[in-house]
Amino acid sequence: MNDTNKEIDQHKDTYAIVGELVMTATGIDWQLNRVLIEVLDIGGTLMVEPVVATIDTRLKIEILKERMKHITAKDWKINVKKYCDKIENVFKYRNIVCHTPAVLRGGKWVFKPVAAAKIFKKIDITKKDIDHVSVAELVSALAAGREALGAGENLLENFRRLNAEKQRRAIPR
Repeated sequence: MNDTNKEIDQHKDTYAIVGELVMTATGIDWQLNRVLIEVLDIGGTLMVEPVVATIDTRLKIEILKERMKHITAKDWKINVKKYCDKIENVFKYRNIVCHTPAVLRGGKWVFKPVAAAKIFKKIDITKKDIDHVSVAELVSALAAGREALGAGENLLENFRRLNAEKQRRAIPR
């Protein structure tokens, strides 16, 4: 394989990582809708999920964190917090790859801001350079995304069981 083919494969790998990160974030957002419905115990009608889906992801996370304060089981609270942290990490990098141009630097792809506000936040005065995000950081975010999806499924199962038990106890005998 010559250098050109290696470069093409490297580019394809980068594109695949970016695509998988975006798709993972989309799956997490969809799962977050269901988690929020279960944690808030607002399910039961067909229109609940489409309404929850219209809420911005950051706001959904804030709502979940606020609701977390009312969870008494310490381990459940910790798991909800970890889930929120992972989602925030994934969406941070998802936003970077979706809103920051990719540039080749030393033969490798990096994401470097071009908007003035982002440049001023990322500028390294001593190096006279702008910090960038590497593909390795995206791979790390992707791993966190996979973990978040698994954690979300556990939360869904736990809160579904809790809600079913609350409903069972509310039925008069």
